[in-house]
Amino acid sequence: MAPLLTVVAGLFAVGAAAGAYAAFAPRPPRAEGSQPHPEPEPEPLPIAARFGEFGALPESARCDLIFSMGAIDDEASRSLLLHALDDPSEAVALAAARAFARAGSIGEVHRYASERPGHRTHALLQTLAMLE
Repeated sequence: MAPLLTVVAGLFAVGAAAGAYAAFAPRPPRAEGSQPHPEPEPEPLPIAARFGEFGALPESARCDLIFSMGAIDDEASRSLLLHALDDPSEAVALAAARAFARAGSIGEVHRYASERPGHRTHALLQTLAMLE
């Protein structure tokens, strides 16, 4: 038991010494009247770059993100929802179509379907109609 107490006391002493050094260590002098320059605001990334990692997420995470973004009515969320309509997963595409429908933007889904006719978009519209 005594060696354990010695180790704990040693760790405490090292932590206390590190804390004291951090609090009282000399710092380089700052020129009088100078203020640290704030970092410039980064320019917003293009929408495609912001959602570039979307495809790397698992299907369930992509669906969760779609449902979350569907509640936000802005250009970035609409862009992500349009991107998700092209997702290889039918569940993700359906989640995006459902989010558009809930937001009252079902026209976006119909426009998407008219631009990409085929079995997948037909099935998407049929499933969406059953959910409505």
